[in-house]
Amino acid sequence: MPKLPEQQKERDFELVDKASLNRGTIDNSKPYIRSYHRKFPLKLIVVLMGLALMLVAIYSAVSRLYPMLIKKAPEAIVVPSKSSNELFNADEIKFTSDDLKEKFMKNLDLASKELDKEKSFKYLDADFEILYEMYRSTNLSEYTIQMEKMKKDMNKNYPIQYQKYLGRYQYVCSDDGCWEAHDVGKPAEIVEIRKALYKVEGINNDIKSIVVMAIDTGLLSTDKKVQMEAFTAVFKVLSEEYNRSKNVEVKNIYLKLNDYVVKNYPDIKIPDDAKIGN
Repeated sequence: MPKLPEQQKERDFELVDKASLNRGTIDNSKPYIRSYHRKFPLKLIVVLMGLALMLVAIYSAVSRLYPMLIKKAPEAIVVPSKSSNELFNADEIKFTSDDLKEKFMKNLDLASKELDKEKSFKYLDADFEILYEMYRSTNLSEYTIQMEKMKKDMNKNYPIQYQKYLGRYQYVCSDDGCWEAHDVGKPAEIVEIRKALYKVEGINNDIKSIVVMAIDTGLLSTDKKVQMEAFTAVFKVLSEEYNRSKNVEVKNIYLKLNDYVVKNYPDIKIPDDAKIGN
């Protein structure tokens, strides 16, 4: 094979001869493209292979370390504090005993230090239970207000956990502070119904209180099941009382409440055993 001219040693490829291209034909006896291979020194090849292996090792190590290097720091946990600008403020609570206050404050402290949100939330759940027990033993609206404030803070800072255990924070509210705590104004129709109910003679005051409590529960709850159960209970008590006494005042209260429920809670269907007779 004849030697290639010196000026062609820098080329990697040799094209077909120009004459063939000018004729518009290609001489198949000649290669269209022919590779021209340089001869590389053996030492240079070994060095290049070593560098390639080193780069592969570095890339592999970085690939494993990168996720750890960019891993986010644990999300900061915000809990209702002893003195904060949040809705809930533990300093405002009037504890019924020093023991309950000590437990409550300890739970707040533990919740603020716990990085696991599930565990942190459980401390706050225990504090809510303390508030509820104080409310049950006193029936004071100040505890209702604090419970509602705490619920709002829990929902704000622990939305997943709060919604998961939402049923634990539904309770029967039986004091005048319920309306203030829930930021709900008393509907005029309900105010009239309550006034009329308390004026009815012949009905035990305990039954009146239960009826009012059930009405308030139905109005204040956002759970349709709770609403249904509360209003059904009210209609059953009123229907039984009317069927027993045939008191027209009781019937009028029943009908006014029924009109209010039909208008504002169209999805609620009162069962037949809770309907009033003639």
